[in-house]
Amino acid sequence: METKFNVNRKWFDDHMKDKQLTQRSLGERLGIQYSAVNLILKGERALKAPEAEILSRVFNVDLLEVLHAAGQLNLMTMTKSYAMQREHAFGPKSQFVPDASVTGWIDDNGLVHRQGVLGPTKVVTPLGISSQCSVLRFQTANHMNGWLAYYIPTKTISPDAVDQLCVVECVDGRTLLRHVKRGYGNKDFTLVPMAEGETETVLVETAAPVLWLKQR
Repeated sequence: METKFNVNRKWFDDHMKDKQLTQRSLGERLGIQYSAVNLILKGERALKAPEAEILSRVFNVDLLEVLHAAGQLNLMTMTKSYAMQREHAFGPKSQFVPDASVTGWIDDNGLVHRQGVLGPTKVVTPLGISSQCSVLRFQTANHMNGWLAYYIPTKTISPDAVDQLCVVECVDGRTLLRHVKRGYGNKDFTLVPMAEGETETVLVETAAPVLWLKQR
């Protein structure tokens, strides 16, 4: 299989050794098979957003550092390219012009609220993310307080939603941030919380994958 990502294998090996983790035990932490971990480390499978977030907590490092080590983000190139694009479009003093709207906030239970957003309502869109995205801010008591979740609203259940962290609109009227797993019908899915909480199977109206998690 052709390698797709330039993975820093030593970075992963060092952190796994430090935490006394094998590929199999790391897979258990991520909720994936040993074979999937092996493909990630060989650069043959993308590290998904929820998996990267888990690794940032397991290794106690920044989320961007995880993505960089996985070969899915060139921090230096991204920073320079992003600044150059902003400077070209808006001038040298406006490199980081906020252009995405914060449309709601996420509480400790992963419930999305549309009223009561704290902080700026306009934020910078990461390079490569569509300008049509919406943003939710974590307003929680845990380490993710202030983080931002970028996604593109949809009127359907995205084909990419399964096994992804998504913004989910349920038939019962709730909007949740959940890992989406297949259910038993066309519109019922099993929703798994990011942290502690009950897994539930519910009817879903829409599910939009989270494209980016950004620390404050």
